[in-house]
Amino acid sequence: MKALFEVGEEVILVSKNYPEFNGEYIIESFMKAGTKCNCQCGKEWQWNENVYVINANFSIKQACGCTTTGEALESSLRKKHKGSDFSFDEMMKEIKSKKQIEV
Repeated sequence: MKALFEVGEEVILVSKNYPEFNGEYIIESFMKAGTKCNCQCGKEWQWNENVYVINANFSIKQACGCTTTGEALESSLRKKHKGSDFSFDEMMKEIKSKKQIEV
């Protein structure tokens, strides 16, 4: 399965479990689903979905009591789209315009 985001890409974190961390971040690294990891407590486990390390200063406590820092599940990330070059009023004026568009 191909990664949806690239290292260095700006993304928006939208987490239902940790809404206090929602915001804009940059992808620092990527771990593919199924990658085996060694927890701080010595247990080996693996992610069930793609995980990205983002430039964030937060840590989340895992079920075993260990913490992970700045990791976000792929399902909690959204693409950050480039903003428009036009203001809302300019776009509305263009939409309401009666001039014909040439095809």
